[in-house]
Amino acid sequence: MKKLSVFVVALTLSVGMAQAQFGIKFGARAGLNVNSLSYSWDDVKSENLIGFQIGPVLDVSILGFGVEAGILYNQKGGKFKFGNESMDLRNSYLDIPINLKYSLGLGGIGVYAAIGPNFSLALDGKNFGEVLGAAEELKEGNVKNFEVGLNFGAGVKISKIGIGVQYGLGLSDVYKYPMQAVGLAKDLTAKNRTIAVLLTYYF
Repeated sequence: MKKLSVFVVALTLSVGMAQAQFGIKFGARAGLNVNSLSYSWDDVKSENLIGFQIGPVLDVSILGFGVEAGILYNQKGGKFKFGNESMDLRNSYLDIPINLKYSLGLGGIGVYAAIGPNFSLALDGKNFGEVLGAAEELKEGNVKNFEVGLNFGAGVKISKIGIGVQYGLGLSDVYKYPMQAVGLAKDLTAKNRTIAVLLTYYF
């Protein structure tokens, strides 16, 4: 009987510890973006453009390791500057980030680091042709419909509130302007770059 009691107590403690270390949390996220574009031509410049992101997230963790995924409306882009021409290229995306996270509790405050891929579907946006007044054969230089990127993030979690920073590195071209069609050496392309401050409330 004594051994059985010890076993029951040990099992109860183990289950309690497992529940404390394993969790599934839903959250609502809002973020402020500082966006820019990385161009393939040195003489095309980009300046920062402010945007935002918002949407639901899901966080699954066990023993400090976890995965966080979301479905976010995200504004990206940058200021396009070429010669005397200047224009805001603000584009809307449906983002699906899937970040691997490692969290560490420090005196009631959770600290985390995250990295993972980001998949984006363009919802709307402007093209280079609108900026440069291109010839008809160049009008296909539109926003690309699909983008793949990589997120790097870190932050803290206090009770149900998460505060973090994240850098989004675009890996695929969101624009491709076919300059070879008019005899130039290479096409003009651009990739997204985003620094975001994120606020998440976990239910």
